[in-house]
Amino acid sequence: FADRPLAGKQRSMRMQKIGWNADGTPALGQPLSSGTVMPVPSGDNRFEAEHGTITGQARVLSYVQASAGQDVGYLNDASSSVRFDNLKVPTAGAYALTIRYGNGTGAVATHRLIVNGGTAQTVSLPATAGWGSFASVVVPVTLNAGANSVTLAYNSGFAEIDYVQLGTIGQEAEAAAIANASVVADSPASGG
Repeated sequence: FADRPLAGKQRSMRMQKIGWNADGTPALGQPLSSGTVMPVPSGDNRFEAEHGTITGQARVLSYVQASAGQDVGYLNDASSSVRFDNLKVPTAGAYALTIRYGNGTGAVATHRLIVNGGTAQTVSLPATAGWGSFASVVVPVTLNAGANSVTLAYNSGFAEIDYVQLGTIGQEAEAAAIANASVVADSPASGG
């Protein structure tokens, strides 16, 4: 349920779980009462940095432009990191990890990416238009079936982390999360 002002008006959204009847028709169930909060669907693979385990000098900052109004900044020294626990996937294998970040320094920053306590890989986070301006990079990661942990830790330069999101390798671009862009039909493209 969400209520957000829109040009001086209230806009509401209602959600309910649906399923399928034996004859192939949708089983819509009973609508929830207004104001009922539903848990995040299991298919939502976005993990907000401000809900992760934050170490060192790192701390939660507020930005209107951040996905949930906050990100984790001050990843300024070797002790600073944010760890995302309980990233669940159905099967072991390669996944695409999207990292949404802000980097207002004008230079490339790097973070160490550590999956399940393994060997760190370096992730480059190019400069964005300023602090409170966000961009994304996609990094391939190998995950175990079930719960996983991903840590982003300071390496060089300065960048803030908004969220990480899991996707599948080879996912069609037009099916991915899109920000500040639009999907354009192009018949020679793989999916049209």
